[in-house]
Amino acid sequence: MYHIPTPEARSCFEKARGLSKIKQFDEALYFLDEALKLNPNDIDILNKKEEILDKLGKTKILTL
Repeated sequence: MYHIPTPEARSCFEKARGLSKIKQFDEALYFLDEALKLNPNDIDILNKKEEILDKLGKTKILTL
C-alpha cells in the first residue's frame, strides 16, 4: 500500500499506476509529474517514475 498524503497527488498516482499496467508509459509519466508538483519529495511517486523511465529505456538518477 502506498501512502501519498494529499488526495490530488494520490489520484494522479493511481491514474499513473493504471496507465502503467496497460503499458501507456508516456501518459503515466504525465500523471506522475503532476503528482510530483503536489508532493515533490514523495518516495513512492519518485520510485514509480523511475520504474516507468526504466521501462522506456530512459533511466536516470532521480534526486530529491
